[in-house]
Amino acid sequence: MPMPFRLDPHEPFAAGLKRILMGEIAVARAAVAVPRAEQAAGIHRARRALKRARSVLLVFRPLIGEDYRRRRDVLRDAADHLSAARDADAMVASAQKLDDRRPHDGAGVVIGRLSRAAEIAHAQRPDTGRVAALLRIAEADAASLPLAPAAGRLFVEALGETYRRGRADWRKAEEEGGEDVLHDWRKRVKHRWHLSLLVVGRTAVTSRSIVGDLDELGELLGDEHDLALLVRRLGKEADVSGSKKAARHLAEEAERRRRKLARRACELGAELYGDKTRHFLQKLDGLATDA
Repeated sequence: MPMPFRLDPHEPFAAGLKRILMGEIAVARAAVAVPRAEQAAGIHRARRALKRARSVLLVFRPLIGEDYRRRRDVLRDAADHLSAARDADAMVASAQKLDDRRPHDGAGVVIGRLSRAAEIAHAQRPDTGRVAALLRIAEADAASLPLAPAAGRLFVEALGETYRRGRADWRKAEEEGGEDVLHDWRKRVKHRWHLSLLVVGRTAVTSRSIVGDLDELGELLGDEHDLALLVRRLGKEADVSGSKKAARHLAEEAERRRRKLARRACELGAELYGDKTRHFLQKLDGLATDA
């Protein structure tokens, strides 16, 4: 990363946010342009940078207005072009961990097929030309952003909105659960985590301990999502060499693990999202006064 993903306390909010947004897009552009031998690591760096960029873009939403959705979708579509190999790798890793915990005859056949699917996904090089074109659009969009005089207030509003929506998702996850609810919650958690990283330590709700807990919560929900992908894939497993039974076993283990991760996430969520939104916003008051 060319510069730290963090606002300088001596830097105006508006200039810092724009710098960081453009910096993350530049990181993604450089990452997708690496040689083929470094492609996997480059794609990982690019996807992470694009997630951070989408979080920062939230702050500018009131300034962008109706064009926000298009700008967000440019970043999202660029990341989507890079996701196939990552998802395939995640399914292999998840299945292997499950089999390590509770081995089952035939699981090796299933994991072997998942591994071959991952190899194929890696061999099918993503359309980096299309990704680069999307990132050029995103870069031009970011360069055209005005420097808002009330950037501190806009930042607080964006962080408050990610909290409000994340709190609603946490309560829904506790009440009814479900893959879609947990996936939506994960996205809100990631946005809150990224925005909190920008000002880590400057308020009670962006302290290092809170940022660390948000990172842990995001990982729990990410692992749950990877297992959900695996369960769907295992449901399509053909009965080859008796592997259908092993696939059912892995799917049952995955569902058991998903339930455990969801419980842990909700317990941690109670600590991170227990305050009412207005109380959370009160703890951010100092940031709104920054120029």
